[in-house]
Amino acid sequence: MPSLICGVKNCNYNNENCCCISSIDVSGERATESESTCCSSFCEKDGSFTNAAVVPNYEVDIKCKAENCVYNEECSCHASGVEISGNRAECREETACSTFYCEDRI
Repeated sequence: MPSLICGVKNCNYNNENCCCISSIDVSGERATESESTCCSSFCEKDGSFTNAAVVPNYEVDIKCKAENCVYNEECSCHASGVEISGNRAECREETACSTFYCEDRI
């Protein structure tokens, strides 16, 4: 499983730049750049709930729907490390997989 750095501070599952769920979904079926991807598992913090007591996962199963990504093998991410960005995201469309790399660029 890839190691995951989550830069989405406003996600309910983020704790110390790590994800507190065991798997995430990355969308972007026709993406040709990282900005066209998103973390479909994003859940905005509402201020009253935090995952501070939950142990962060440093390795997360990533189900990837970005068909054009070089790291996508049968809808599973095989990058050694993945970064999800979107520091001020209020919805999943404002997040992105910064590790996405389009096959067409090779």
